[in-house]
Amino acid sequence: MNKKFNESGAFLSSLLVEWGDSIIRALIIITFILAFVAQTCTVVGNSMLNTLHDGEKLVISNLFYKPKENDIIVFHETGALNEPVVKRIIATENKWVRIDFDRAIVYVSNDEVIDETDIIDESSYAYLDIGAYKMKGIKEYYVPQGHVFVMGDNRNNSTDSRSEYIGFVNEKTILGKVIIRIYPYDNFGFVK
Repeated sequence: MNKKFNESGAFLSSLLVEWGDSIIRALIIITFILAFVAQTCTVVGNSMLNTLHDGEKLVISNLFYKPKENDIIVFHETGALNEPVVKRIIATENKWVRIDFDRAIVYVSNDEVIDETDIIDESSYAYLDIGAYKMKGIKEYYVPQGHVFVMGDNRNNSTDSRSEYIGFVNEKTILGKVIIRIYPYDNFGFVK
């Protein structure tokens, strides 16, 4: 009986050591991923409605990242807000952005109209409203080298590159591209 007990006790302790070793390895891998490959962040505010909502938790990555139009990014705004900000890239360096605020149309270089029908509600687009500051008519922006032009999907409630508070975003301040929404759990999945 003692022999059987010793064998099962040895088996159990061997199993516990193996599980403990696996858990420690998993924690090391997760720590490495969060430190060097991906980070988490929380959406603050409603500027990215209806794509992202206030309080949602996101996973972002900057591993081998090169900014592209239509990517949703998180960058560290160092001016008036001085916090991480989530926005969509409208144009990359050396491109022109022309916004017709009255007709709710965004053009990027060579009069290419951005198809935003899946992204925004056009009824909330006609101008940027920051207090008494409203934009009407047509405005053009040239994106300097090493920068991107960003806008929130909730155009009428977004402080972004159209505003002097944000302006062009230096690529060096980009923390990463939004990859996955992890909270709330019922909306878990990739973000477009």
